[in-house]
Amino acid sequence: MHGVSYTSVLSPALVGRRIMVRYAGDDGRLTDAVGDLVSWRDGQLTVRTRSGDVTVPESAIVAGKPVPEPRLRRAADISVAQLHRVAARGWRPRRTEWVGGWLLRASDGFTRRANSVLSLGDPGRPMDDALATVAAWYAEQRLPARFQVPLGVAEDLDAALAARGWSAHTGADVLVADVADVIDAARRAATARSDHPPRIDAEPSTAWLRAYHYGGRSLPAGAEGVLTRHDRAAFVSVASGPAGDPVAIARAAVDGDWVGLTAVEVAPAERHRGLGRLVSSAAVAWGAELGARHAYLQVAPDNAAASRLYAGLGFVRHSRYHYRTAPAVGG
Repeated sequence: MHGVSYTSVLSPALVGRRIMVRYAGDDGRLTDAVGDLVSWRDGQLTVRTRSGDVTVPESAIVAGKPVPEPRLRRAADISVAQLHRVAARGWRPRRTEWVGGWLLRASDGFTRRANSVLSLGDPGRPMDDALATVAAWYAEQRLPARFQVPLGVAEDLDAALAARGWSAHTGADVLVADVADVIDAARRAATARSDHPPRIDAEPSTAWLRAYHYGGRSLPAGAEGVLTRHDRAAFVSVASGPAGDPVAIARAAVDGDWVGLTAVEVAPAERHRGLGRLVSSAAVAWGAELGARHAYLQVAPDNAAASRLYAGLGFVRHSRYHYRTAPAVGG
């Protein structure tokens, strides 16, 4: 009987990823389909291949496995779903659970990214059943049920949530760049004034953590776990003196060909000196040393200063997401 040996390799959690599936047709002949797994529901998989969508019954599957994404020539060539999957690996929450192609994340409330559902595909069950599962899971975490909705690929989900009263909230622009372009741009604009070169550490110091603020406040419980829950992360800082505290910081994390840039902050009194560019480019250069070829970051749409900084380093807007939060019980 088919559908036994592959189950430990293929699962609904792979929705949004590239897979190979070998299956038997009605005539018994074996066929391979390679492409993005776009849904897994009611005993059937849909694989988006170069030739179009292929629907495969679970019972017909002989073998299957995830396959590496094609190596990109340019950062901008990555799909929205794959970029969000990469970014999710760079900012890891305390707890996760998959509901089909939905990734549920919780981390004691530190950042909406680490405490929301990332939609990467179909949940594999009726919408209201899936949403009930989401609501119950977040209730267990004592957190509001919230979705991070990638725009441009999740319009059906967005409309379904809106119809059920889930309120929309501003999210972020996702920017990408090729690492070589960032390094070149930083070299051409090397005007930052600092007596001390950027320092790169594998763990954040107490002073680094003090320099990073969340919503204008000191970091809450659980924040350090999100920052450090990665085996290839770096914490960049520029100090104000030989023994001074950091006045500019950034965090980088490498996953495959990508380096993610997060937690960029410059002390108010030290701004307009190029220190943001200095720590950002140092973080990307560190990623290049580990083999990263492309870079990504997320920035609030209304943060004009940050947008100018990253544009000057060669970043371009790839996509955008927003959040939707469940209506209050009884509301």
